[in-house]
Amino acid sequence: MSELRKSISAILSGRMVVRLSGVIFTPILVRILTKSQFGTYGVILSLFTVVTIVAQVGLPSAIRKHVAGFTGQNSKQSILLLGGAGLALLYGLGVGIIVLFIMNLPWVHSQGYGKYLIVLAVAVTLRNLFDSFRAGFYGRQQEAVAEKLDIARRMVYIVSALGLSVLGFGVLGVFIGYTLAYFVMIPAVVYLVHKEFELTSLTEQTGLSELSGQLIRYGALQAVGGIAALMLYKTDILLINYFRSSTETAAYQAALFPAELIWFVPAAIQGAMLQNVARHWSSRDIDAINADLDSSMKYAVLSLILFGVGLLGLSKEFLTVYFGPEYSTSVLPLQILIIGTFFYGVNRVIVPVLQATGRLRYNETVTVSALALNVILNVLLIPRFGITGAAIGTGVSYTSVVVGSLIILHTTEFRLLQRETAIQLGATLLIFAVPYLTLTTWINLSPLISLIVIPPIGAVLFSSACLVTGVVDIEFVKNRAYKLVSLGST
Repeated sequence: MSELRKSISAILSGRMVVRLSGVIFTPILVRILTKSQFGTYGVILSLFTVVTIVAQVGLPSAIRKHVAGFTGQNSKQSILLLGGAGLALLYGLGVGIIVLFIMNLPWVHSQGYGKYLIVLAVAVTLRNLFDSFRAGFYGRQQEAVAEKLDIARRMVYIVSALGLSVLGFGVLGVFIGYTLAYFVMIPAVVYLVHKEFELTSLTEQTGLSELSGQLIRYGALQAVGGIAALMLYKTDILLINYFRSSTETAAYQAALFPAELIWFVPAAIQGAMLQNVARHWSSRDIDAINADLDSSMKYAVLSLILFGVGLLGLSKEFLTVYFGPEYSTSVLPLQILIIGTFFYGVNRVIVPVLQATGRLRYNETVTVSALALNVILNVLLIPRFGITGAAIGTGVSYTSVVVGSLIILHTTEFRLLQRETAIQLGATLLIFAVPYLTLTTWINLSPLISLIVIPPIGAVLFSSACLVTGVVDIEFVKNRAYKLVSLGST
């Protein structure tokens, strides 16, 4: 468990910096762009994300899993990374050519998306290479290196995107900055890969074709679920833009952004679990997988309770301060989405176990089924209920995914949570949520003052609930506090 904690800590630290940069970036961008432009930005970003994930064909996950499976076998890890980089280049160029072809279609021209697709065609290949090389470091459980590379890329993106948009390039400038960041970071990641993986010795190695074939097969299967999962996040945005307007798309984007923030800790756990479980599975250490799964799920759910309930009580205040009063229509969709994202956050801890232990096909079936449900519900609800209908459809779909994953997990030898832990988590939710939500209803302060005053009170209520239910060990907390005090005194 110590190795998993180290991996999660490294990813959590990196993702925290990236998230904080996004928290700063988004409200600045909102105030540079008009509401209509911000809606266009949401649509193009969704298209960007979908196309780039399609272009990867599951390669980053395949590299992480297989590199972890060959722990201690440096030559095979290096061959895997070389094969992955070659496939990333081929996949990226192929999808880039398709994107350039699509930009000539009449519908694309009528929407004015052609200029964005030119930038996208370049970004596809660059991101493919960057993410595939970083995946090698994840597979070796050198997550700190991979996260630092992404932090550097994110900083280049933010500075260049905001600078170009201020200079008058608008939404196009944001995506030029997105592409430029990958272009700048490619030499850095190649240098580190060359240094750590000793790629110069690969000319004398054999097995490139066989190991590349493993990446292709696993990646292709993983890509089905990966694309379906991504479309779960993006289908509602695209359908709102189709049925409604870019202004309503912007309002929904404003609801979706904070709702997905509560995934922060589960996403970090997911990023560490795949290679960790793959390593244990290669030696069939079921007990180690169960121990990691139990502990990871406990802390993932605790984080979801803290951030989910916290945001639920301050939805209106957050949107008013962060996006502006004109986004007040996003409050109800946000509150509905929080419920769905809570359950989907739970699923993020389960998925790596299924992916790394031969249940990938079943997991993909669940995700694709949820996507179909999401499309049907959104097509039915958006025309009538607008962004509230989209939130309902997406929330139901998110919940269906975790139900399916739990059914699959129940048929395996893996154990999700001990009964005692599950009861403690449920009690913690009730003891924290009831007084906190009552407090946010009674207190009548300005939005900014509420965001300053209420969260610390909520933190105290949450901590008290954890200690009362015993879900967090008091001795553990005392030991951690003692170490912090001792460190401070030195």
